[in-house]
Amino acid sequence: MTHPPVPPAWGGPPPKHPQAVTSLILGAVGIGSILMCCGLLLFLSPFAWAKGARAVREIDASGGSLGGRSDANAGRVMGKVGTFLIPVMLVALPAYVFLMGWDVFWTVEDGHFRWGWVD
Repeated sequence: MTHPPVPPAWGGPPPKHPQAVTSLILGAVGIGSILMCCGLLLFLSPFAWAKGARAVREIDASGGSLGGRSDANAGRVMGKVGTFLIPVMLVALPAYVFLMGWDVFWTVEDGHFRWGWVD
C-alpha cells in the first residue's frame, strides 16, 4: 500500500497531484481547438473533466498532503464546457458549411449527386 507524500517540514507548499496539470492541459487544448482547428480536439474535453474530477476528489481526501486543486478544478471546468460544446459544434459546423454556400444537390439531367458551390 502506498501512502500519500508528506508535505515538506519547512512549511512549503505540498506537491501537486500528478493528474492536476494533465487535466488542465487537456481542458485548455480542447477549448483552444475551437479557435485553432474548428473544434477537432474537443474530444479531449471529457477526459479533462474525468481526470480533473478525480484529482479534485483525491486532493480533498488527502488532508492537505497534495496540492494542485486549482489546476485540477480549472481542468475539470474546461472539460465540462468543452464536453457540452461537442454537440453544439456537431450542429454548427455543418450548418456553417451549408450556409456559406457549399451544397449537395441532385441534378435531374444526369441523375448523380454532385458536390459544389451554389452559383
